[in-house]
Amino acid sequence: MAGTFDRIIGHKRACEVLRRMKENDRLSHAFLFVGPDHVGKATVARAFLSSFFSEGGGIPGMHPDMIEITREQDEKTGKYKTVISVDQMRDLCEQLSMTALCGGWKTVLIEEAYLLHSAAANALLKTLEEPPGKTLFVLCASTISSVPATIASRCQILRFHFVPREDIEQALRKRGLDKEEAQQLSALSGGVPGQAIRLVEDSAFRAQMETAFASTMQLFDADLATRFQLVQKLLPKEETQRQDHLDDLLHTWETVLRDMLLVSHGCQDQAIWTKEGITSNKDQGYWQRVLEAIVEMRQQTLVSLNPLLALEHILLIE
Repeated sequence: MAGTFDRIIGHKRACEVLRRMKENDRLSHAFLFVGPDHVGKATVARAFLSSFFSEGGGIPGMHPDMIEITREQDEKTGKYKTVISVDQMRDLCEQLSMTALCGGWKTVLIEEAYLLHSAAANALLKTLEEPPGKTLFVLCASTISSVPATIASRCQILRFHFVPREDIEQALRKRGLDKEEAQQLSALSGGVPGQAIRLVEDSAFRAQMETAFASTMQLFDADLATRFQLVQKLLPKEETQRQDHLDDLLHTWETVLRDMLLVSHGCQDQAIWTKEGITSNKDQGYWQRVLEAIVEMRQQTLVSLNPLLALEHILLIE
């Protein structure tokens, strides 16, 4: 498995566990990768599953026995459906019943396992109970409880965590960024390597983040009535997208308000977004109280919260 995880940023323990299990031929037939959204679970899964195939150069998706189940798109609207359907699971079971090329492995990645329809979960359960031949499943979810208990109980759990800032900074330095920019982007990433890479490669996304900084400052310096008007525009209209957007928004607020707290203490050189020119009519105590509320709220985002009420609760702090 030399080189399998060379491009992975962080997650050293999880990668080492997988490497040892494969080398010692002690693999479970199914894994459930659990951890924060977008932290790299699927990236590790694709690297791991690709190591079972020599054809396609070990590149994820380049071998016909590497199967990835994702939500289908609606043919009329082009939008992704809200669940993984039972028909998809039935098709998967049919694929798995066929002989693998050269008598080798068949692997399955279900990145959004928490979106399995109940009937789809039941169809998958039968295959997990009696997996055909050399079949390996990796399911990904933010929490164990978001996946049906019957599915989770048949998987080996592997937990993923936010990646230390130092690991992300080191990876960015290897990509040619200077120390100051690597430190800034690693801090902005919030422990999510993919976001750090996107900040480097996607100038539009980076500009969006800079706009979010200015908007956050405007929001917290406004009077209460204006705050409530502005916050209505921050969340997507579609209810299914609001929960996912909440954690991203809270991370942005936490980053900006951390800067403000540092500036209020005269520590401008430690600020992430800017070193000078930040002004506000709020005092140190205010930034401290709001930051504490945001940290508490972020710890609850894996629980079903009303996103708008959560944000309004923070904005009520004086």
